[in-house]
This record gives sequence, C-alpha cells and structure tokens, in this order.
Amino acid sequence: MQPLSSRSVFNKLLSTTVGVAMAFSTFAGLPLAVRAQEVAPSALQQSNAPDAYEVNDSCATAASLGANSAGQLRNLISQSVSDQDWARIDVVQGERYKLQASTLDADANIGVQLYDDCGLASLSEMLPDGVMEFTANANASYFVQVENNQATGAATDYRLQLTHLPDRVSGIIKLSEVPIELHRRAADFLESMRGGDLAPEWTNARLADQVRTVLRPDVEGPAYYEFPVEKPSSVGGFEPSGFIQVSAGTHDYPITHWDVKGQSPTQALDEQASLEDTTTSEYYKLDALSYMAEHEELSPIGITIVATDVVQLGVMPPKLIGLEELPLAEAQEVTSAEWQPDTTVANDEAIDPNNPISGTLVVDNEQPQSLSQETWESWTELKTEYKQTYGVFLDGLKNDASDEWKSTENTMQFGEGLVKGDERTVRGLASQTLNQITVSGAGANALYLQQEELKEGSALTGIKLTVVGEPEASATAGAPLSVTLAYAGGTSEVVKFVISPATAQKVFLPLVTGDTNNVAAAELQSTTAVQGSWGPWSYWWAGSHGDQRLYNQIQANTDNNPFPCWSGCGATAWAMAFSWADHQAALNNPAWSHRKGIYRQNGGYGFDADAPQFMDAGIRNISMEIRGYIGTYCNAGGGWTQSSTMGNASRYLSGRSGASTRSLYANGWWIFGTSEEQVRDRAISSIKNGRPVIIGRDSHFPLAYGYAEQKKTDCFLFICSTEYNRWFYVNQGWGGSSNGWVTAKAWFAGEVLPN
Repeated sequence: MQPLSSRSVFNKLLSTTVGVAMAFSTFAGLPLAVRAQEVAPSALQQSNAPDAYEVNDSCATAASLGANSAGQLRNLISQSVSDQDWARIDVVQGERYKLQASTLDADANIGVQLYDDCGLASLSEMLPDGVMEFTANANASYFVQVENNQATGAATDYRLQLTHLPDRVSGIIKLSEVPIELHRRAADFLESMRGGDLAPEWTNARLADQVRTVLRPDVEGPAYYEFPVEKPSSVGGFEPSGFIQVSAGTHDYPITHWDVKGQSPTQALDEQASLEDTTTSEYYKLDALSYMAEHEELSPIGITIVATDVVQLGVMPPKLIGLEELPLAEAQEVTSAEWQPDTTVANDEAIDPNNPISGTLVVDNEQPQSLSQETWESWTELKTEYKQTYGVFLDGLKNDASDEWKSTENTMQFGEGLVKGDERTVRGLASQTLNQITVSGAGANALYLQQEELKEGSALTGIKLTVVGEPEASATAGAPLSVTLAYAGGTSEVVKFVISPATAQKVFLPLVTGDTNNVAAAELQSTTAVQGSWGPWSYWWAGSHGDQRLYNQIQANTDNNPFPCWSGCGATAWAMAFSWADHQAALNNPAWSHRKGIYRQNGGYGFDADAPQFMDAGIRNISMEIRGYIGTYCNAGGGWTQSSTMGNASRYLSGRSGASTRSLYANGWWIFGTSEEQVRDRAISSIKNGRPVIIGRDSHFPLAYGYAEQKKTDCFLFICSTEYNRWFYVNQGWGGSSNGWVTAKAWFAGEVLPN
C-alpha cells in the first residue's frame, strides 16, 4: 500500500496483457496515447463490407467525427497492415473532450494516430494508457488515423467516438462559492470544537478563504468540500491550522476527516505535485485515506491532455474481484491471531539473540479470503469502473452514515434540543456580510433565553444564546426558536433550536411502552421531535503526539527495497507500533520498562537502542524484515498485505523481546455486520488501555493512538435513542503528513503487548 508518493504511472503496468491498443502521436513527436476499449459482442458485428464512411483512406478524404454522438461504427476490411481509415474532429477553444476507440475482438490490434494537419509525421511509440481526455486550446481541426496493426487477420470492426465532457470542476474555489448549507456545517463544526480539549488550537481560528472541492468517480459534481482552517499567527496575520472535510451528500458521513494542525490532504497533494514539477488540476477521494490528483500536460499541437498518471496520497485501491458473491446478509466471522512466546521472559536483557526463544501464532476461527485482486490498467479504467467495482463498499458506507445523516437532517428540520444551562454561539458565515439577526419562536421568550449579539468593532458577527429557564414538564413539545441570519444581497439562513424540559426525554419512552391510544393521543398533542444536544467529548490518548514514531514507506527499488513497489503500509504500521513500545521502554514507562530489546542497534539483534522518531537505516531494515514476515506483495506499484497475514509480524520479536502481539480482523468484506463493531471496539479498548493500535481502515493500515466520542439522545414520535459520535486519531505512516481524525471504523486491529 502506497504512502504519500510519486505519480502512479499506469502505462508502465501490465502492457503485455492489453489486447487492443492504439496510440496518438503528433508531428512534434509527443506521445498522446489511448487504449482501445473492448465492447460487448452485441454492440458490433464483424463485417467484410465497407463501412458507411468510406472512402476515407487518406487524410484528404477524412470523414467528419462529431462530438456528443453515439460514435461511428467503422471497419478495416483489408488483410494488409497498410489499410487505414481517417476521421476529422473539429474542436472549440476551451471545450473538453474524450476520444475513444472500441473494438469487438479482444485479439484485434489497431493503431491510432492524431495529427494537426494532413502532413505525415514520424510515429511515437505505442503506449497502453487508457482513453484520452483533453482540452482544446484553440478552435481547430485534427485528423485521426486508424490502421490495422496486424499483418494479416480478420476484418476489424471498431467504434470511434468523440464525446463532450462537462466543464472541469475547479479544485480550488472561494469560500463565498460554497453552497451555504455546506459552509454552515463546516462553520458549526468549527464552532463546536472551538477552544475545547480536542481543538485548543481553534480558540480563535476561522475558515480560510480558499476551499478545495474533491471528487469521487461515482458522484456527479463535487463529492466533498475541504475547508482549510487558519489561526492568528504570533508574527501577525494568520497561519494554517488544519482542515475540515465535509461530504456534499449522503454518500459519506457529514464530516469525514479533520485535524487541528498540519496540511490538508489536497494541500499535501499540491506539495507533492510541485516536487514532481507539475500542477494539480482536480482532486479525488477514493476511500477514507486514499486521495489522488489529476494533472494536465500541454501538447504542442494545441490541446491540453489529462496525464495518464496521478499524484497520490495514500494507496491506489486494487481492482477487487468477487464482491458480487459475498453473502452480505449473513453475520461476518472474526478471526483472532495472538503471538505467544514459548518461554516467559521477565526482561529483554536476558534474551540471547544467538539462541532466540520460539513462539506460536495462535489463530482462532480462521476463514478463507473471499476476494481476489487485479491491477488497474489505467487511471481512466479505475474511474470508469469505480462504481461497479466498489459498489458493495460504497453502499455499505452510505448505510453506515445514514443514522448520522438522519440526525443531521432532523436537527435542520426540528432544531437542536437545548436545556437550562446550555450555551450556543451562532456566527454568521465568514464569506457573507451579516446585516441582521432575528430570534423568533416560543423559545425566544426572555423567561427561557438570554441573547447577546457579538460584534467585531461595529460589524455584527453572530449571537450567543444562553438558556436560563425551561418550559413546564408537561410541555413535551418544548419551546422552539429560530435564529434567522440575513446577509447583504438578500441571502439568509435559519438555524433552529428547541428548548426542552429537562424531564421531557424521560416522558416520551413510557408512552410507547403503554397502550396504543396513549401514543396516538400524545402524537396529536405534538408532532415535534426533540433533538438532544451533543454531550461533552470524552477522549483517550495512547501517549502523546511526541511519542509517535513518524515513519514512511520505502520507495520501490531504493535503499534496501529491491521490489518494484513501495514497502507497504502494513510493514510501516508494525514498525511504528514496535518502535513506539520500544520508546516507552526507553522512557521507563512502568508497563514497558522490561521490554528494552524490541528495537536494537541498526534494527538488528545486538545491543538495545531507543527507536528513533524518524526513518533511518535501522528502521528501513526492520520495515523490510517485517514486510517479508507478513507476505506483502506488489500490486499497481503499491505494497499490499492481507489482513490474514498481518499477525505474522510477531516473528520480528523472536530473538529480541518477550513482548507479544494480538490481532483481530473481519474476514473478507469488513464493511457490514457486527464484526466490524467488534473489531472497532477492540481498537477502542487498546487506546483506552494506553496502547496505540494498527487499524484496517478501507485500503490502508494506519496506527490509531487517539479516540474521542460524544453522545446525545434524540426522540422522534416519542421513541428515544442514544447516538454516538466516534473518531480515531491516526498516524498515517506518511512521515507525519496528513495525520488526523477519521470516523471510528476498523476491519483490522493489531497491537503490541508488553506481557
């Protein structure tokens, strides 16, 4: 699994497996390549008769290929490699297009070249790198040449198609351009965290003016909005202070990723792109911890081409096979794997590396892996087949997020519940000029509510609400109130609350458990729902931020990594977990002080050494050693590790330490059912007990060392339920880059135990 990395170049992967290819070239020798896409047999029928666009055997007789058409069905009927077809495409400056060829026969091989005039040019090498997307930089005509690359063979039928693409969604927009409901969600989240124990850096923070839009291949338009946060700097002005990422729809959690410090994922992509001498154009989020950025390359013939590689932060998910066969309705199985040394070692100093103790990896309830993986042949292929390939996971994510969305939507409709003593600050949106704030409704009564307008100088910025009283207990509907914020230019928004009796939520549930007539009568009195307010945060840390070991993966074919892929996030996570424990021993943490042999000089078996905070030769040594134990393999340039082999990392301890490891993982599909909760709860328990834990989070293995939760009680139609807001703080294994809070989900949990 890949870390913050260089671009993933698909045109270097599995070129021998591509049955049908075509290449675009220019007179300047710039390779502009696309791979012909296979079409279902029902779409085309092979024919030896000339197609409707003949005679088109020369540039001068090229038939026009219009955009936004269903494409043209053509064929190459000659048995000779010299046979060719020509087409003319007329493009408009600033418009985006996709040029695509599709063949019937997977064994066929056609070559396609692109020229800016009818003059022939030397051909560039053929590259199997997907369908070409480009932007026209001028009003112009281009000429497409298609020829049969086989010396002999049957007739080759194909479809040639030019399609208009929608305008590119800008990756960076102004805060004022963000839909107001998304801006409000980010602003409210910042307000809820402001100055609290989890976000002391945000006491005087604000949302920055430039917001990043992030796409997902199956979602039309922006799927996420990433709000960089900034705080006052000690030298004047403002400095970066983390980010808040919100989902644009119900396909993911309302808040998906955040942190109070460091770069946002898209900012990290920008930095990586600058190191590679390119500029990002659009950002993509493929799963919770997998981000990609497209970039474009300028062609001398006047078109700007979407590059066939992407800048990456995290891993490129593999192409999964077998999802449609998963028994999703059945309960999942959970497997545990625990390393048990055969000899109890009271202190690591007693270990003789020349006579290492042995041990046993005890595996309970092991299940066969039900999925297989393949490598994506191109970034375009991944985008095209993303929904089909990951549909089961995407549906699971949407289902997991549905309760939180229901709570969010109910809050917007009915209002957040407040009780006596609660305080809420409603600030105007930073991108708008606030003209007036109006508080209305029964809850605005001075018996219940104290109001204080907030200003910066003479400018109105918000209002502070303090609940000083409560309705009678019999007023189960509470006292609703609305805060209307009117902005310059006529824009306005309404934020709702309802002041409830402290006993209201205790009244509703018995009505449901009583007779039906009571319920009906109660519903007639009030159909208003009561949204409880979120309680205070409870949080736990497995050590401090300074205790964390900030390692990265080892790039392919560099240092001591001889493989053609990164060393893998699984090995990196275990290296950080083992080194964290070793550092605790060096600090004489009572729980770990007898385990000073977990990391030894240069990563070997010699004298004890305190595991370094950052990568060095010794950490590279143990990373590659662990990689071998856990069976990491190469796929699409990334180092991949199955959850079922992660427990084998315990072999690293033999000859070094009497510590042990413990793993728990859900088999196969890890998104649905109670097994994920069981694994998540194990990870939570580890952190609460002061130990960081490796979690499996979508396609990545980060090290979680923080956990936070808050809860509230919501009542609808007189039925009350308790909801939890849970987050893990993760060390990504990207050298300290883009660590942050992610929703508390896990399909794998692995930890080091002192014994």
